[in-house]
Amino acid sequence: MRFDRRHLRFAVFLGGAAVLIAITLHAGMEPVLQALAALKLRGLAIIVLLHLPVIALMGLAWWFVGRPDARPGPFIMARLARDSVAEALPFSQLGGFVGGVRMLMLAGCRALDASLVLFADLLAEFGAKLFYTLAGLLTLAWLLPDAPLLRPFSLALVAAFLAAGLLVVFRGRFRALLNRLTLWAVRRTLPAGDVAERDIARIFTPAHTLPSFALHLFCWVLGAGEASQGPASAALANAIAEATGKRLRDLPLTPARIKAAIGT
Repeated sequence: MRFDRRHLRFAVFLGGAAVLIAITLHAGMEPVLQALAALKLRGLAIIVLLHLPVIALMGLAWWFVGRPDARPGPFIMARLARDSVAEALPFSQLGGFVGGVRMLMLAGCRALDASLVLFADLLAEFGAKLFYTLAGLLTLAWLLPDAPLLRPFSLALVAAFLAAGLLVVFRGRFRALLNRLTLWAVRRTLPAGDVAERDIARIFTPAHTLPSFALHLFCWVLGAGEASQGPASAALANAIAEATGKRLRDLPLTPARIKAAIGT
């Protein structure tokens, strides 16, 4: 039997699924099952619904670099597929990128166009992450000015912003270099007639990337609340333990559960 690409993809999928299951079993399924039991179906549905608007906004950010003739709906669905695959599979980011591009192709987008707008969206999202990280470091410096990790993180961020500043100052040359490098990479895998430099230059423009950058930054700010869910519960449990001597290890920390633990 001939071993074609379909068999290879299926074998890679089975291998990735096996690795994911093995890692999950090694780490232990009991905490996962306890969390699902505490959430129940209603709680899980609430978490999903809270994530959907952010994913839709990130899909719109992706669409901004894929205009003008594209529709936003396929990009929103592609972003949903991109994030879903990234969460479910090992080597998550790479799998998510492939899944998102594949979804755009199923919606009628050329593989080349889908790959180029993915690359442009990743650049816009990376820029948004830099500004979001800067805001986090400024907040950390304000709240904990003597934090030991503040200085190395700040130096790394300053270096990143200096590099970004140089790109802004020499943006004309950088854009031309980016176009040439992208064109060279694409023509290494596709016939020369399938892509022109104007197709690449059309995507990497401020009119496309700046709205995408702004939406990504807004989404990162919206997602800040998610990062506080775990630490906030742990901090509250520690405060209860220090005040009462009773350690609560089960979530959610409802008033009834707290009263039962401290015997009131």
